[in-house]
Order: sequence, then structure tokens, then C-alpha cells
Amino acid sequence: MAINYPGPLEVRIYYTVSGQQHVHRFSCFWNVEPSPGTLFSGVALEQHNGSPVYADVYVDAYVAFIRDFYNDTDASIDYAEIWKYESGTFNAQFISTYDIGLAGLAVTGTQLASELIFTFRTQEGGVGKLAFEDVVYYPGPSLAYPAMSSQQTDFVDHILSVNAVVIGRDTSRMLGFIRMHPGQNERNFKKRFRP
Repeated sequence: MAINYPGPLEVRIYYTVSGQQHVHRFSCFWNVEPSPGTLFSGVALEQHNGSPVYADVYVDAYVAFIRDFYNDTDASIDYAEIWKYESGTFNAQFISTYDIGLAGLAVTGTQLASELIFTFRTQEGGVGKLAFEDVVYYPGPSLAYPAMSSQQTDFVDHILSVNAVVIGRDTSRMLGFIRMHPGQNERNFKKRFRP
């Protein structure tokens, strides 16, 4: 079985919900290879159409989509980091950090220990996943695109667009949406309710 490694770049978005910090990660390509210490605003990521977008611009746009998944008084999206991976390994080198400091936007209350997983089919036939914890959605059955909220479909539309930078761990872009899975995260549940 093939091992799919992260990278070549990984964006890590740190967020806090009800006092517990989480990290959301996605892999992407660089347009120009960055060196450690490069300003976040100087890191050029590669969009699926081949053109560059600076990391701060892209992360701001990405965060604008995901803020709707989090409560406006209980959640904050704190900062982002970029890490560069050695090819074929889990060894990463820190490149840069970026302050975000924004609250969530949803007025619905946080569902503690919840998770929202979006699954996509990648160009190479793999399954790409983007996961979010402690969201405002109740656990429930997996949902197809037509059954999702407009905020959720907007996010999916972005990930599938040529302006996105997100790739699967098989290093190919997301080409089709499979399902969204609103559920409960067992690790988070144990941490919150069974210390």
C-alpha cells in the first residue's frame, strides 16, 4: 500500500474553541520554493490554474469560508503557519507564520467534540479529506452536495475551483466532491469529557 506524505508545503491553521486549540491542515505546492524565514506574504503558493497567489491572500480567503463553521462568541481562528516537507518523509521545516485573530461567524452554538469532514476524489484517484473540529453542526448522516448548507457548498465549490491551492496527500488536486460527514471526534470527546 502506498504511503501518502504531506506537502510539499503544508498550511496549518490554528483555531481555539471553548478553550481548546486545534489545527486544520492542508497540503499545497509552491509557485516559487520558499526558504525558512520568508515572510508569509512573500510565499507564493500555486493555484490549480498554475498562477501564483501569496499565502496571506489565500489564507485570508480560505478563512472567510470556514469562519461560518464556528460560533461567533466561542471560537477564534488564531494564526497560520507554513511548513515545507522533505520529499517522501514526514520531516518538516518551519517557513513562516501569520497572525489571523478572527472570531467565528455562526450564531448557532458550538457542538463540543463535533467534527465536519469533507471528502473529495483526487485527480490520481485517491480520497482527500478536510476536517474541522468543534463546529456548530450536530452529528448526523453523511450528506451529498444538494443537502448541504450554502456555506458548506461555497467551501466545496472553492476547493474544486482553479483558484484553490489545496491538494490531496497523493499530491493531486481535488476534482470531485464525495460527501460531507458531520460527526463526533472520539479523541476530542475523550479529552473534553473524560479527562
